[in-house]
Amino acid sequence: MSEQTTTEFLDVILNGLTLGKFLGYMFLMLIGVAINAFIKVSERESIETPKKFSFKFFIADNYKKWCITILVIYLCIRFSDKMFTSGEPVDWIMIVLGYNADHVVDFIKNRTSALDADRKKFVKDEERQRKIEEQREREYEAAIIAEIEKRVAEIEEIRKLKEENEKN
Repeated sequence: MSEQTTTEFLDVILNGLTLGKFLGYMFLMLIGVAINAFIKVSERESIETPKKFSFKFFIADNYKKWCITILVIYLCIRFSDKMFTSGEPVDWIMIVLGYNADHVVDFIKNRTSALDADRKKFVKDEERQRKIEEQREREYEAAIIAEIEKRVAEIEEIRKLKEENEKN
């Protein structure tokens, strides 16, 4: 490839930003992603994850999500001139965008199984797997009971309205 072709290619890929600015904005957005990730790690109470923090599990459980997050970050930077009237974003906004980009990817992850990791590979303890399955069963049963109670309450409300109409 000629130097002109390489320059034109980078100009299109980086949207006219220098490589240094592009990487700098990416770094700032990754700070926002890291803030969001560490907040979520500190709030976790799932039995599907190791009790003691495991960096290996953390990476393995989130690698698909992070690949999509990097793509979202790239798109935010690449099209930042369309988002900001000045053409270039302010540094602190890039941190906020990174934080929010991670939320967007979490939203996608929660709506699809495409980004799920196979946790069975990472959580080998059979007793722990049994507890996970029991918890899911309890949650399912609780959801069914809640739905039944909701329907019973609706029927009671209809019955009361019917009795009131009969009195009138």
